[in-house]
Amino acid sequence: MKRRLTLLLGLISFSTIGISQSTISNQGFENWEQVVVKDSIEYWQTSTQLYQLSGADINNAYQINSAQDGLKAVHVETVLAPDENGLDTLIGFVNQMDADEDFIGFPYSDIVTNLKGWYKCNNIANDTALAMVILKNNGIELSQTIYKFTGIVSTWTQFDMPITNGGTITPDSIWIGFVSSNFQIDDEQQEGNWLEIDNIWFENSGTVATSIPGHSFENLIQISIEQPTDWWSFDKFSFLKSGTLSVTKSTDAVEGSSSLRIEKTQTYDDEDLIPIVTNGLIDFQNGLIGGIPFIAQPSTYSFQYKYTPNGLDTAIAIVNFLNNGTTLNINDSITQLLPSLSWTTHTFNLSFSQTPDSIRVSFFTGDSIGSVLLIDDIQFLGGDVSTEELAELNNWIIYPNPVNTELNIKNVENTTISIFDISGKNVFMSANNSNLTQIETSNWNNGVYFIKIRYNNTVETKKIVIRH
Repeated sequence: MKRRLTLLLGLISFSTIGISQSTISNQGFENWEQVVVKDSIEYWQTSTQLYQLSGADINNAYQINSAQDGLKAVHVETVLAPDENGLDTLIGFVNQMDADEDFIGFPYSDIVTNLKGWYKCNNIANDTALAMVILKNNGIELSQTIYKFTGIVSTWTQFDMPITNGGTITPDSIWIGFVSSNFQIDDEQQEGNWLEIDNIWFENSGTVATSIPGHSFENLIQISIEQPTDWWSFDKFSFLKSGTLSVTKSTDAVEGSSSLRIEKTQTYDDEDLIPIVTNGLIDFQNGLIGGIPFIAQPSTYSFQYKYTPNGLDTAIAIVNFLNNGTTLNINDSITQLLPSLSWTTHTFNLSFSQTPDSIRVSFFTGDSIGSVLLIDDIQFLGGDVSTEELAELNNWIIYPNPVNTELNIKNVENTTISIFDISGKNVFMSANNSNLTQIETSNWNNGVYFIKIRYNNTVETKKIVIRH
C-alpha cells in the first residue's frame, strides 16, 4: 500500500478515450483546451491538487465554511481509492509550498519556539492526524518537529506545538504541513480519519512572530494552461515550478491551423520532467504507461515533423501497440528524427503477429536546452485501418493521372486538401468548400506526389504522378 506523505506523484490510474478504434484522437493537434494546474488554497498545496494533476478524481483536502477565524478553514481526510492492486488508502494533506522530498518551504527568518492554531479532528482506532514543521537554513535542515492530534475533537480547540530546538536556531525558510493520518506507521491509516485547521501562527517565547502566509486558509487560487486535447505531458507539474511550458500550440502547420510544438527549456532541472508528449500517461517510477483503444492492423504509421536541435541533440518518436497491456514487438517502435527545417514525412512500416487492443504514441524533443520539435498530421494507413470511415470519402475522384498542367479533384466538399512531394514537402494546402477543386501544376517538378484529403478526423491518401 502506498502511503508516502510526499506523494504523491505516482499515477493512480488512467482512463481510456472513447474514440474510433482504428485512429487516434486529435491526431492533427487542432484541438486544445484549458487544463487546470492549480486549484488550491492560496499559499498552500493540497493532496487534492496533486492527485488531480496525476489524473485521479480524488478530493481529500479542501476549504470548509466552518471557520474559527474569517470565513474558511481547511479539511484534510484519509480516503480509499482504486489502484492497480484494488483499493489504496490515500492520506489528505495541506502544506506550505513544495511537498517534494526536499521540503523546500517558504522564506521565513524569525526565531520561533511554538506553532499555534485551532483544530478539530476525528481519529479512528490507532490512527492520528499530524502537524509537521521543518526549519531550514541555506538548504540544510535544522530541525523537524511532528505533533499528533489525538482523539475526537468536535469544536474548535487551540493547539500548542513546541518546535524542536526552537529559540536556539534562526531559519531562512520553514515548511509546514498538516496530514490526515499518521504516515509514519504502515497499515494504521484509517478511511475517514480527518483533521481541520484554521488560524495558525508562530510564537517566540510567547511573542507573536511574523505572520504565516495564508494563515487562515481564506482564498482559492485557480491557474490554467493550454494543452492539446487527449495528450499528456509534464507541463502541469513544471508550470507550477517554473511558470513556463515546453508544450505549446504552433500556427506553423501542415494541415489545419495548428501543430504541436515541444521545446526543451531551462526549467527542466528535474530529470524526471522531460519534454515528452504522449497519448498514454507517464508514471514517475515506471515510465510510459497506458494508451487508447486501437483495434486494427495498419501497414504504415506516419507523421509530419520539423526539428531544430541544439547541437547534436536527437528527437525521438515512439509508437507502442499493445495487447492486454503487453507491448507487441512490431518492427522498431522507437526512431530518431533527423534535423529538418521544412515539414518532413516520417513513416514506420508495420507488421503484426496479432491484433493490438490499444496504442500509445509519444514524442520527445531531446536533452539539450533550446531543441524544438514540431509534429502534425499523424496517420495510420493501409491494412484494415479506417475502412468504415474512409467509405465516406472513397467516392472522391482525381483526374487526369498522370497530370500535366491542371489537376482536378471532385466530390471533396467540406474537406481539407494537402499535397506533398516524395520528400514530404507540402506543395499545396486548401480548406475546400466546393465540390470541384482545380489546381495549377504546370510549375511543379515531374515525379510522384501524395494527395491527402481530411474530412473531420478521417484522412485518406492517394498517389498521383506529375508528367509534363
